[in-house]
Amino acid sequence: MSKYLFFLIIFLIPLPLAYAEVGKNFDTVSLDNGLTQWTSHYDRIFDGDSWENYLISNNSINLEFESANLSFVFDKVSCDFKLLDPESQTVAINGYDFTLNIDGLPTILPICNLESFTQSDDKISFTINRGLFKTLYEMNPTGSMEWTHEIDNNEGKASTFTIIETCTDCIVQSIDGDKIDFGSYTLDTKNDIHGTVKETKADKGDYVIEFEKIINDKEKLIIDPTFTSNNPTVDGFIQDTTDDNDCLDGSVKNTGDPQLYPHSYAAASPNDCIVGFVQWDLSSIPTVSTVPDSTFTFDISQVSNPGNCDYTPMTVDVTIATNNQIIADIMDGTPYSSNNSICTTTGNDKVVDLGASGDADLLANINSNDRFTLGLRLTTFTHGASDISSRHASEDDAGAVPKPTLTIVYTELAGINDLVATDIRGTSVDLDWTQPGLGGGELQGYQINSTTPWSNNVASVSLNFTNTTSATVNGLLGETQYSFRIGVWDQGGGINPNGNVLNITTDLDPTSSFTPGTFNLTGSGTDVRDIKYVRDDIDATTLLLNITADNDFELACNFHYKFANTNNTYTSIANTSINANEDMASFQFNNVNNEIIDVLCWDQYTNASARYVITITDFPLLDQITNFRSGVYGTSGNFGALDLITLLVVIISFVGFNRVDETVGIIFGLFVVGGLAVLSAGEIITWETTYTAGFALLIMFGIAIVRKG
Repeated sequence: MSKYLFFLIIFLIPLPLAYAEVGKNFDTVSLDNGLTQWTSHYDRIFDGDSWENYLISNNSINLEFESANLSFVFDKVSCDFKLLDPESQTVAINGYDFTLNIDGLPTILPICNLESFTQSDDKISFTINRGLFKTLYEMNPTGSMEWTHEIDNNEGKASTFTIIETCTDCIVQSIDGDKIDFGSYTLDTKNDIHGTVKETKADKGDYVIEFEKIINDKEKLIIDPTFTSNNPTVDGFIQDTTDDNDCLDGSVKNTGDPQLYPHSYAAASPNDCIVGFVQWDLSSIPTVSTVPDSTFTFDISQVSNPGNCDYTPMTVDVTIATNNQIIADIMDGTPYSSNNSICTTTGNDKVVDLGASGDADLLANINSNDRFTLGLRLTTFTHGASDISSRHASEDDAGAVPKPTLTIVYTELAGINDLVATDIRGTSVDLDWTQPGLGGGELQGYQINSTTPWSNNVASVSLNFTNTTSATVNGLLGETQYSFRIGVWDQGGGINPNGNVLNITTDLDPTSSFTPGTFNLTGSGTDVRDIKYVRDDIDATTLLLNITADNDFELACNFHYKFANTNNTYTSIANTSINANEDMASFQFNNVNNEIIDVLCWDQYTNASARYVITITDFPLLDQITNFRSGVYGTSGNFGALDLITLLVVIISFVGFNRVDETVGIIFGLFVVGGLAVLSAGEIITWETTYTAGFALLIMFGIAIVRKG
């Protein structure tokens, strides 16, 4: 019995998605020297708790695989599979299966029998045994899928093997050479090694592709059609077909094809050259001060007649540029790495250092357009006697190899997030902050930006200076709103302007509106209180003091107890937002008797302040008078039928009546009654006592008149 290997390789590369559950296409590591290392990664998928390379469900009926770039459902009963749109999870390819003919006769295949299943961080694989041959399936989360058939030739002779692939419910949109457009995906039937496509045709709503080859004893056959998304990708190759030794001249094709494949065809070939490109999203990298190092890492999966490669800078955005613009950009400019022999042999984890010019370009792109594009080309495209090619493995390349990665080492310059005003005047303000983290860089200085009125768009430069963390800004207008922010310079000239915005209002500038010799009598004033107090008595010894302040304040309060002669100061006070502009803090006073409390609260940034006095009106004299009148001391305050205080008023008044002129007594009595009225108003005695004393005074006044008569 002889065994033959029959390889069938399919690549599924949907465009990386841009919805909420897909992302985290980078990794960062903090290095010991204070630098940060950023490395590109293919898009991950969010499972609700964490970012994962892929999600998988494996039960007795189906095996389901989902990543940011590929969704796949394999039927373990029929060995059929479906392709789903990774973004919408709707069916893109309703079914894809195959049958096998040997020497024109169909074979009956047993049911699926899964013999093994393995998985790692970057790949899953499983083997299906169907008697006549085994099939090894491999999928990786970057979006590639491959299956390999190992066929047993029981006849022991050369036989014609025909594999019939059926794409279920696949309606052809267009055909361009070897490419068949099914709408969501395009199938490229071209085989780089063997031309084995016998026929492609529509059949009752399906589409059928037949691959056929006579297999001799010990011969290996590889067939590699390719499925790709019809959306453009961020890596690929472009081919010029004019055969004139000029890659910039003539038509180009294969845009968006995800193979990185610098190639030059032989003189007899109708094609000229192929160049590759790859583009990365840098939006996850914050504003930085320097990029001391950057590298490009890749695998070489295939080489033909080795030729050296150039790795070149690009400025166009390959997602929107035309084919001619892309190929011209790759062929123009000085390479980061020129005539490099690294691409002349196969192998993994090959590294090209992008050098000082690459580091500088990366820094510029991080601070501007958030993308970086690298071109790949052969050093020379002059036609030789044979083809020259070097296949830089990308995410679709025969068997779950990693996508080429970009690694950037950078210093992160932190922003100023603690800017405060220590003093605000009519025409100037004093600012203060602390030095931020430099991420291994060297401080060059600071830049003060300001604007008026208040705004987060603090763009206009007010002052540039170095080596200090405080400054006075002069030349301001009185009673005017200003916003300030501090930018940080590094030694490379980069700046991080993304600190906190400080809003202040300058004080009144009396010199700005004063004209000697004139007065303004039509002005009006406003009662602007930045801090307000509201007292809420709960009972005789318990009260609540609510303090309302501007929500930009960092509030502090001091309570001075006069009789106890103690001070309590509070900072970092908890508060509650009560509207868009104000916060409120509350203090509760418990078991406070016979006390006067001076309250002083202020903003720790601007020193704006306000005072308040709390009095507790439970005094001993009032208690003693109440007890005296209520009989606590054995008497109700009476002398016979008369109230004791009333009796005292009468006696004092008679002293006045004993004068030569009774009017003196009357006046004296009026003073006494007036004093009683004051005591009554203060609730020290009752109003009835004052009324009685006044009535007694009237009687005496009448007696005095009668005596004069």
